[in-house]
Amino acid sequence: MDCPGRRPGLPPQPGGLGRGPRLVGAAARPRGARAPSRWWGADPRFLARDRGLGPRRRLAAAVRSRLRVGTPRAAPPPHGSARHRLAAAPGPGEGRVSRRVRSLAVLVALLAGAQAALRLGAAPARVDPLVARFDPAAVWRVVLSRGERQVVLERRAGKEWVVASHGAVPVRRGAPEGLLRLLRGWRRQRVAGSDPRRYAEWGVGGDDARRVQLFARSGTPLLDLYVGRVTGIDPVAARARGAQVDSERLGLFVRAADEAEVSVVNAFLLGLFEPVPRNWFRRPLLEGRPEDVRRLRIVRPGEDPFELLLSPFPGRALGDPRPLDPARVYGLLQQIYMLEPKGAGRAPPAGVFSVELERAGEESERFLLWEAEGRFFFAGEGLRVELAAQAAQKVLAARLDGLWRRRLIGAGEGSLARLHWEEGDEEIALRLRRELTWEATCTGIGRPLASRRWPSGAAKELRERVAALEAVRWERSPRSTEDAGWARLVAVEPGRFRAVLRFGVRRGELREVIVDGVAVPGWVPEAEVQAIRAAFLALAPD
Repeated sequence: MDCPGRRPGLPPQPGGLGRGPRLVGAAARPRGARAPSRWWGADPRFLARDRGLGPRRRLAAAVRSRLRVGTPRAAPPPHGSARHRLAAAPGPGEGRVSRRVRSLAVLVALLAGAQAALRLGAAPARVDPLVARFDPAAVWRVVLSRGERQVVLERRAGKEWVVASHGAVPVRRGAPEGLLRLLRGWRRQRVAGSDPRRYAEWGVGGDDARRVQLFARSGTPLLDLYVGRVTGIDPVAARARGAQVDSERLGLFVRAADEAEVSVVNAFLLGLFEPVPRNWFRRPLLEGRPEDVRRLRIVRPGEDPFELLLSPFPGRALGDPRPLDPARVYGLLQQIYMLEPKGAGRAPPAGVFSVELERAGEESERFLLWEAEGRFFFAGEGLRVELAAQAAQKVLAARLDGLWRRRLIGAGEGSLARLHWEEGDEEIALRLRRELTWEATCTGIGRPLASRRWPSGAAKELRERVAALEAVRWERSPRSTEDAGWARLVAVEPGRFRAVLRFGVRRGELREVIVDGVAVPGWVPEAEVQAIRAAFLALAPD
């Protein structure tokens, strides 16, 4: 029996319920023949049954036939019958195509498996982007070395760090923590290589390589890293930019001591990794401020000690009424707080210069200073260091005679706004009206005299002489009597300063001077007093 849609002369196509006819393109059907259904096959019963149905009903009928709902499926042909042999026989080229497809599928699967195996075997191990992983709180010792030079930082009780390799000098506050933060923040940008022959070129091998080692309190190594040279600097591009370097392209070669691979990290600062002890020393050596000192005691071998009570500032010398110079006292305190460590120290000899400081609300602090073979040394509680010469020399030269007040007018000549001179019947008052212009007013013998403006040069000379007047020395005891015929000089700074000087008896080339607020008299050169008087008279009206 021919199936509908089969081209005459061709063997019958396998069909049956649930399998559509096997056709080779639309040309296999006779012209005008209806295409067989793809859902319910070429069974004549179904073709006749659904001939008058629409597409939706035909589709529903096909679904019911597949699910065995509604119309029953046709029974399969008996085994061994002609229809069974036709249904089981492959179509033209069917067996040959199936074998090819299976062979290609097996080959593709083998190739895909081989490629996956190759990729899995060639895939590099995951690289940690961070160079160093450690807990900063666990670091107890830092060793920086380069060749034979070495700096060792150690943590003491609490959070204090010292340079253990150089006299246990205190470390700058926050410096070790900054180094550890820097190391923890390094990230690998790329791998430079692993050729040991290039270690010296990259600066991560050889005697000149910088090395950083971190240890726990128990001595367990936490990090061992070589820090090489800077890379990413293009000389040609830098010259084109006017010697400016693109910092985003810079990096450092680094290598772990137990690895061969060299990486480039996102950093370019090398100063912290140089084993230079002074880079870590606390500067200045003493913590605090000069303003906080309330008492200063200095003992010099072979001389009487002196003690300064500095509250309120400038204070006074214990047991001495002579006035202290505020600028000189503050300068001495500044030099003490500018003492700078230079290296490891030594044990102090007997009988050396000593300084004792007492700050507000704190216990007193005492330390020793001495000079040996042109070098200066410091010894305090648990601390011995060599000092830089500049500040140490000035502190060792401090004497009480160098702290007495010299200049009698505290304000500078540029700050003087009014000057007044009175001696006997002479009385002259000068006031600064405008910049570089003076108005002189002279009064005397009970009646006012005319005012007059004078050139700025003459007035400037007077102000300079008044501001430069200095005491040669001071008496240790106050005067008991006053002589008649005193001259008086008053200098005023607007709103802040008023100095009153009274000039008394003459002794040779000196003249006695009494300063308001000072218990003892001093002595000034008589020539300076006469020059000031002459400058006043030169500005007085005729």
